[in-house]
Amino acid sequence: MATARLILQGHVDDFLPESIPLPVTWALTSAVYIVQQNTIGNGDNTYTVPSSPTPARLLIMIPPATVTYTKKWKGAGGDTGVSFDQYLAMIKPVVAGSTFIINSGGAETSPHTFIYL
Repeated sequence: MATARLILQGHVDDFLPESIPLPVTWALTSAVYIVQQNTIGNGDNTYTVPSSPTPARLLIMIPPATVTYTKKWKGAGGDTGVSFDQYLAMIKPVVAGSTFIINSGGAETSPHTFIYL
């Protein structure tokens, strides 16, 4: 069975009196590695988190260099969603077998890369 470790390191620079380190680590005792290329259309786009062969627990979403439209991460029904910066990659905890919606202000022409761990 595969395992995974995702390490994110960053620094807030020029913060007086010194920079602040931001270490974050996810350790997954069971992991999957699934890569999808998804072109996000206008409006609501529904995706299902993989549950096989091993349940996915993290989503890394990487936008294309040509990303144009505003995005929201949302649930179904009357959920109005939470906006996120469409130009930055995102790491999001997910639950295998669940669905999520990305709402886009327009149809993108290049795919986003979804990496499930």
